[in-house]
Amino acid sequence: MSTRSIIALSGLSGAGKSTTVTNLSRKIDLVHLSASALIQEQEEREFGARSSSESLRKGDVKDNQLLFKRAFQMKVNDVTKSIVLDCHTAIDTPLGLELVPAETFFDLGLTDFAFLFVDPAELLRRRKDDRVRSRPVRSAAEISFQQGEAQAHAIHIADRLCVPFVRIDMDDPVQQLFGLLRK
Repeated sequence: MSTRSIIALSGLSGAGKSTTVTNLSRKIDLVHLSASALIQEQEEREFGARSSSESLRKGDVKDNQLLFKRAFQMKVNDVTKSIVLDCHTAIDTPLGLELVPAETFFDLGLTDFAFLFVDPAELLRRRKDDRVRSRPVRSAAEISFQQGEAQAHAIHIADRLCVPFVRIDMDDPVQQLFGLLRK
């Protein structure tokens, strides 16, 4: 008998988390949840309006994570399929990199915690080519530092949750994530 997996797929903004999960969903029936979208949905439920992605990045990280947690728990209550949660462990705010509190991920039933690692030069190129999202301008060295911090925090969170940590690299991220769901 198979039990559902709930995998947190974290990574820096622009790493390709959503694209990876979308491509994976073509291979396997799963539920793709985005932390940002869940926050926006919960804002609308509680306050009658949604923030933009840019406003979320500039908003209070702790308040946003409380909204996320409430929305996640409501959303997955009756879900029996495996879930991949597209999320962040660190947010590039106007005041610098802010780590998402580890407690955000408590009580979500996560079975694995993954981090999508992208070459910093490639991530810089992707961000420059992105005409939809607005992000702070960072050098490849700054992106490398932020990615290291975000990955270290993902490892810390996985350790606190007592779930496996997996680093997903860009050579075949869909297949690597698929392997987590099939274990």
